[in-house]
Amino acid sequence: MEEIGKKGLEHLFLNKPKKIWIEIGFGDGEHLAHQAEKNLNVGIIGSEVYFNGIANLIRRIEEKK
Repeated sequence: MEEIGKKGLEHLFLNKPKKIWIEIGFGDGEHLAHQAEKNLNVGIIGSEVYFNGIANLIRRIEEKK
């Protein structure tokens, strides 16, 4: 695992984001998905402990492809 402190978080994204937001406890992913669609220049990191919420967010992402 790479040390984040030396590189920052920008290297985790395909396109270098202008800002990075962290959403802790994103529930079913609706708000996180909405924010990602409306803020294409922002890298968003989401954290959720419930499998159903993670699965729902992944489904939303897959539907947009």
